[in-house]
Amino acid sequence: MNLFLNEYFLMSVPSALVQIFVAAGASGALQTSTDANTWTNRTTANTSQMYGVAYGNGVYVAVGDSGAIQTSNNGITWTNRTGANTDNMY
Repeated sequence: MNLFLNEYFLMSVPSALVQIFVAAGASGALQTSTDANTWTNRTTANTSQMYGVAYGNGVYVAVGDSGAIQTSNNGITWTNRTGANTDNMY
């Protein structure tokens, strides 16, 4: 399920044990929730607008302006990554 909420992009990531919602938005903002009612801000060093979130092989990936990429193994701790280009990614 993908929804746009104000300036945040919301993606649900189902798994066998828990469903985690990840919202990405302005200034590198990332938030997570397990129930879509209570949200927790996650600390990131990125200040780019984030547009998309995906999950695969046990890793969450958020992408955005100017090639911004952030990854997380648990949705809580996020790491900036360097991509191969500086194009906006969605």
